[in-house]
Amino acid sequence: MDALACASTNAGRARVVTDFLQARLAANRHAARWFTRLADEWLTASPNPQVDALVAASGMSSRSVERLTNRLYGASPKLLARKYRALSAAVRLGMGDAQGWSDAARDAFYDQTHFIREFSAFTGLTPARFQAQLAPLTRATMTQRRQLPGLPSLVRIA
Repeated sequence: MDALACASTNAGRARVVTDFLQARLAANRHAARWFTRLADEWLTASPNPQVDALVAASGMSSRSVERLTNRLYGASPKLLARKYRALSAAVRLGMGDAQGWSDAARDAFYDQTHFIREFSAFTGLTPARFQAQLAPLTRATMTQRRQLPGLPSLVRIA
């Protein structure tokens, strides 16, 4: 505010405001970068990521973590964990790494009903329909992607 008050011209005041806003944006970009890395590690570290683990690792309050995840991902941490859990199971089914629902579900779901409900909510198909219709396409796509040099994996399965 002092720099703004001391600026004698409109151009000077505009420069002060621009410098202030650019500094805030730069700080924000840095925060987003460290948090997205942390969230990636949190999601891939466990087949059933717990929100409390993300809060503890971030050193922020649970409300701050929720606000930041909503801003960066458009979803709450709990929804991110649910989605990652279901999509990881879809990858296991699609790649042929799991033969049935219990292999795909691992320890991340309470029972078969819970697994089917979550799987359907995020893929749009039941696990059986997914295996019949999309598993061959998923397998072909992921196999080709893994053969491309220098590209990071999209989904790490714990």
